[in-house]
Amino acid sequence: MFQTQYVFRNPTKIARWAKGALWCLAVSEAFLAVVLGLQCRLLAKMQSSGFVSDDDMMAAATAGDLHVKVAALLVAVLAVLATILFLMWVYRTSMNVHALGAQDLFVTPGFAVGSYFIPFFNFYAPPVTMAEIWKASIDASRWREQKGTPFIALWWILQLIAGIGGIASNLAFPTGDDIAILEVFTLWQVAYSCACVLLHLTMIFLVGRISKAQVYQHAKIAVPSDVTAAT
Repeated sequence: MFQTQYVFRNPTKIARWAKGALWCLAVSEAFLAVVLGLQCRLLAKMQSSGFVSDDDMMAAATAGDLHVKVAALLVAVLAVLATILFLMWVYRTSMNVHALGAQDLFVTPGFAVGSYFIPFFNFYAPPVTMAEIWKASIDASRWREQKGTPFIALWWILQLIAGIGGIASNLAFPTGDDIAILEVFTLWQVAYSCACVLLHLTMIFLVGRISKAQVYQHAKIAVPSDVTAAT
């Protein structure tokens, strides 16, 4: 059987970078939720004819749109960065549990990352892989006997909500001038942004706990630099 050599590498540094990016993303999403909330107030004021003149209303609308666009752009940039760092962390921690001696895992480190990009497979493979990484990070040799955590289910439910919600936002974006519809849509975006904040806080928790567990296990068993494991 073809043998692959896995090397344990301390995940602390990549975990720190991933958590930092996720924290920045969560804060930017919270900021976006606040900006969208202010946009809702603006739309409500427009609907109730609360402006002194049309010029004042247009100036407020232009400023509000600019704030939303800047906040959304910040979120988009940080989301790309956080996703890259998170997937790097997934690869590192998956490689580590193999190096620590875990056998018969669902996927290899490369496929642990690749599973996020395979249609249909990416609906169930990532949480299964994350659950195995969690358990094997506690005790690689007896990973099946370890307890899981409800945070993985919470993470994946929120991830699906974020993914589906993002697609729905693009497809259902209102194009007319109906202020009432714009207000409802903006309120929905506020709720969506809050869900994304919770998602990334959950990811921060998982990254921190799994990384610490791997470092502790590696120090406890004093595993050699590299261990041969079957793919």
